Amino acid sequence: MSEEDTDMVDIEMLKEMVMYISEKCKNIDTYAYTHLNKILHYSDIFWFAIHDESLSGEVYVKDKYGARATNVKIAELKLVSDGYLQVQPKLFHNQWQSKPVVCKQYNYKLLTEEQKHHIDKFIRKLANRTASEVKKFNHEDFGWKTLKKNEVIPYESVFFLKPKKPISKKTMNWAKGVVREFESETNA
Repeated sequence: MSEEDTDMVDIEMLKEMVMYISEKCKNIDTYAYTHLNKILHYSDIFWFAIHDESLSGEVYVKDKYGARATNVKIAELKLVSDGYLQVQPKLFHNQWQSKPVVCKQYNYKLLTEEQKHHIDKFIRKLANRTASEVKKFNHEDFGWKTLKKNEVIPYESVFFLKPKKPISKKTMNWAKGVVREFESETNA
């Protein structure tokens, strides 16, 4: 990840997204940090697919558990220090997880109703699954399959998410080329 990638992140929007997702998931037993990362990721990349920009500008990298938001800890620390959020350890199916827990009402200034509705789709899709199920779901993504650990997952990978049949090496190379070409055109 380059310094330029980090500079594009809107930490205030990321804070609002973290609070919104955590607030909506407060009564869901399965909700934990893994869910937060994947809901953020899918919300951002699908918003990009529709609007040609992400919601937060967050940078996501391939991690062994799937897509990981690289700046979410910065947003989380600010929310914790301002008393809006706590991160509590919890034992779920004999696995220790970290659960973001809302402590007080947040005054949303950036998220629109359209954006909240968009995020809600991914909350409904992922929040009630176990962390293992969410990880497995994310590991089916084409971008995750083709990248190396800690490589940035391009937003353009949304166009190649869930192939219906096994992908040949030729097709994978073609798709990587399409993404690189698209990135070079949009960065020109």
